[in-house]
Amino acid sequence: MLAQSSQFDLYLIDNWMSECSGIDLCKQLREFNSWTPILFYSGAAHERDKQEAFAAGAQAYLVKPADNDELIEEVSRTHFRNEAHDGE
Repeated sequence: MLAQSSQFDLYLIDNWMSECSGIDLCKQLREFNSWTPILFYSGAAHERDKQEAFAAGAQAYLVKPADNDELIEEVSRTHFRNEAHDGE
């Protein structure tokens, strides 16, 4: 997995992916990386979907469709929260 050999500032994942679910990917990422923030950007809009993502280790969840400004704002907010937490 590329995420094991490279550093990223943020992971942006969807619930529905071709090779695995976003929830499964989130859990896999958290097995070796507990510090990089994970933002779900997904069309799965039920509260259950959001709660599963948070339980798997995500920091934020944005429902599609969202305009570009909303996505950029959520990416910035999620990344900023992580940096603020790292500085504690």
